[in-house]
Amino acid sequence: MGMSLEITTRNEVPAAVAYDEIFVTWLPTEGKDTVIAKTAGLHAQGLKPVPHLVAFKIKDVAEAHSIAAAVAPYTKKVFLIRGGGQQEGVFNTVDELVASGAFRNFEIGVGGFPDGNRPVSYEEGIAILRRKAAYASFVVTQWSLNEPALARFLEDSPLPVYLGVPNRCSLKQLARFAAICGVENAVKGVLSNPRNLARFMLGFDPGYIVKAFATHPRLAKIHVYAFGNFDPL
Repeated sequence: MGMSLEITTRNEVPAAVAYDEIFVTWLPTEGKDTVIAKTAGLHAQGLKPVPHLVAFKIKDVAEAHSIAAAVAPYTKKVFLIRGGGQQEGVFNTVDELVASGAFRNFEIGVGGFPDGNRPVSYEEGIAILRRKAAYASFVVTQWSLNEPALARFLEDSPLPVYLGVPNRCSLKQLARFAAICGVENAVKGVLSNPRNLARFMLGFDPGYIVKAFATHPRLAKIHVYAFGNFDPL
């Protein structure tokens, strides 16, 4: 079973980090050059970077092709998302970004949401994912602690799944990360179970999720959201 790690451009990752791939988040406050530079830097360390490329933040077709050309020397794998906030360019969806042809020579990953993605329901999200399977090779999920939701997503996904989990952290950190990532209600639901709360009293460890799904036939990798912790699971 392989594992990938998700970081921000602000994180400095040791070259000996024990993960197969390093996904680089394109933060809302950053420009494309920051993501490109981080992708190049990770490659120079001997690591395998996978940049997030955000449809909402790409100005036009020419810029899409420019970004593709800039990251091509360092990776042939990209993770395409629509993004949130204000649309800054011509692309309204990932489908439109793919239709630009800029990433035709890349292996493409797309996002999935085991707990749903308001205002899109879980069922609508799976229908969207089935459409994206025409061009995507894998799906990376938002992290979740909800084992039934993760099991359902693995069964329903039309693509190999990079299953998202947060790395080890304190409960306080876990609650903060949940708020940042928009999964606060789902995490609160899990922690309302006294059994789960007792399990995490000394801090959160995703080992139980890894163990539960490690042999699932649709699992491609465990995708670890670093949140500053680069230690292997």
